Amino acid sequence: MKQTLYLCLAMLLLCAGCASSSINVIDKKNPTRPYTKVLVAYLDEGCDFTLFDSLTYDICLKSCFLNADSYPTRVQAENMLADQLTTGTAIVKATDVLDITYNSYDYFRRVIDSLHIDAILMVDLRRYTHTDHPAYSAPLIVNGHMVTPGTGYNVKTLNGAYECFLINTGNIHFPIWHAAIDVKGRTSGGEHMINNKMAKELARSLTSAGYWMH
Repeated sequence: MKQTLYLCLAMLLLCAGCASSSINVIDKKNPTRPYTKVLVAYLDEGCDFTLFDSLTYDICLKSCFLNADSYPTRVQAENMLADQLTTGTAIVKATDVLDITYNSYDYFRRVIDSLHIDAILMVDLRRYTHTDHPAYSAPLIVNGHMVTPGTGYNVKTLNGAYECFLINTGNIHFPIWHAAIDVKGRTSGGEHMINNKMAKELARSLTSAGYWMH
């Protein structure tokens, strides 16, 4: 009985170090065909893209492009998204075509037209939070060491919450797909691991729904 208990506790400890994700599709319109080229933008402005127009662009996307401090984080996240999302569908990263100088709404629309981009994917980080999991209540061997009750051995996880919007450039004002993604992983893995898990979940969902080319 004790061995079974210890095994279960060990499995819980190990699983707490793994990343897990869930996706909630809030709104979805069936695709008429898979998209061939998609512009991907990562931001952390907490914006609502259920209506996308020049005002939304200036408040959310342009302000993001003007923030030079966030540029390295956006580059890393968009590289990760491109790695996971590139299939038969080509990915154009916003950080490659829009920056602190070239960012007006007119320029943005010219980029869309000149590169023949048929969809825009906005991935908006809502928040990172941390969770402290309570200490185990029974003795447990971890990496060859005995962890006993009352020693305060806690597992800390990092949680990421994202909201994602896919917009058809032929009808740019309203998203055709809107989803929330939640990811949990160990704190030691950092934001990189959380973002990577999010990108994999996003790629899986968009591909299986028929928006992406195989």
